[in-house]
Formats: sequence, structure tokens, C-alpha cells
Amino acid sequence: QFSNLGDYPGAELQPDPDKIIFGTQNNKPVEIYENDFIEGERLLFSAFGELVYHNEGYEDVPCYYWVSNTADELRLYRTSTKKLYKKFALSIKSDTKMNLHAPDLSLPYIFVKQ
Repeated sequence: QFSNLGDYPGAELQPDPDKIIFGTQNNKPVEIYENDFIEGERLLFSAFGELVYHNEGYEDVPCYYWVSNTADELRLYRTSTKKLYKKFALSIKSDTKMNLHAPDLSLPYIFVKQ
């Protein structure tokens, strides 16, 4: 489980941080398909596993996750709709720390293993 409540100044003022709770992990990517009325079955994306994104204390969102080959991008797809939920630039700092940078924010989220 990773949480963005880190050891930075003011972190204690954030009451309920976002959390990423990793669940199932696949040895190789699993292809996720959708049945389309016109096109038939079509590939949507590949998933490396499943996780739950605990969003700012409001909602637990079960997701499939995908990581780029160079480990510089993380995408989350809702398991219920198979639609893109969040997309981040990924920077792995250590075994216990990673930064996720949303395209619409200037500073990254700092996630620390709990």
C-alpha cells in the first residue's frame, strides 16, 4: 500500500490522503477486451494487475493498472467500465517511494509505502 502522505512540511495537515493498494499482479500483461456491437471483440488495453485507488478519502476505485516499458508512465482503468480513470508520469525513487505526476498539476504526488 502506498500513500501520498509523506514526510514533507505540512503533510500532517492533510487528513486523508490518496492511497494505492496493490492487489493482483500478473507475470505478464493480460489483454482486456470489449465486445463492440459493430466491430465485435476489440482490445482496449493490457493490464499488469489490479489495485484500488483510494481517492482523497471519498471513494475506493477498483482499477486495472498498466505501466509503460520504460516505467515512466502509469495508467489506471476502472475495472467496472474499462475506461481510463487516471494517467500519471511515473518516477520510481526507491523500493518505498514513487512520484506520480498528473498532467494538469505542476507538482507530483509523492507516494510512500506504508
